Amino acid sequence: MPLHLDATDIAIIKSLLKDGRKSFREISRETGITIPTVKARFERLVNIGFIKGVLPIFDFNKVDQTQDIVQIKNINDDNSIEKENFDKNDHKNLVIGNIAVGIEPHQIVLKKPYIRILLDNIDNDVNTIDNDKNTTDKTITNPIYIEIANDPYEIQRGLMFRKNLEWNNGMLFVFDDEQYRSFWMKNTHIALDIIFIDKNFKIVDIKENAKPCLSYKCPSYLSKAPAKYVLEVNGDFVNKNKIHIGDKIII
Repeated sequence: MPLHLDATDIAIIKSLLKDGRKSFREISRETGITIPTVKARFERLVNIGFIKGVLPIFDFNKVDQTQDIVQIKNINDDNSIEKENFDKNDHKNLVIGNIAVGIEPHQIVLKKPYIRILLDNIDNDVNTIDNDKNTTDKTITNPIYIEIANDPYEIQRGLMFRKNLEWNNGMLFVFDDEQYRSFWMKNTHIALDIIFIDKNFKIVDIKENAKPCLSYKCPSYLSKAPAKYVLEVNGDFVNKNKIHIGDKIII
């Protein structure tokens, strides 16, 4: 039976439609809904397949199409967001930002932030975009689409309980200050590369292929230098893209 979206769900979706990059804390501040409730509702919508991936993509086949899709259309009208071929009967696209390849007609796409990494002296077989025009020994990686963790709850949870992560996705942890950082893999189901980044966006340490840990005793991965940001990506991503300490993050 399709899920019916209540007022809390609609408020959260309305906030995301304005800016898909918001953290749970920012959504909570805007809507007045508590952070745990925002997190729980978001996860429920992910678990039923309404929100797919980190773009995110909204799949209207999972909800009440007779009522809820009209409410989403009203949100779109209220926010003056550009729409394309939207019709409550045909369930066409409601597009924000760039539409991803392979999106079905009943899905919504929100634009998500991404970063790139400026690499020094790498081999020519790395999967990258065009070389930096100002240098002959630097190359920029393809975009890494990120979720942002910038409040204590999100930082603590990180990528726990995730069963998979798209090959070009990751999570960027943002801290208030620059100091030595310690990460562990408690309740993490996938191997990760952990990239530590200083306040100037330079990579200062890398921990490759940190293994999943579902036990009570999990090892910690301490940075060798102070970091203000930490990027988690799939295990072996660093090796495949020939990322090294000293490379720089491009926001």
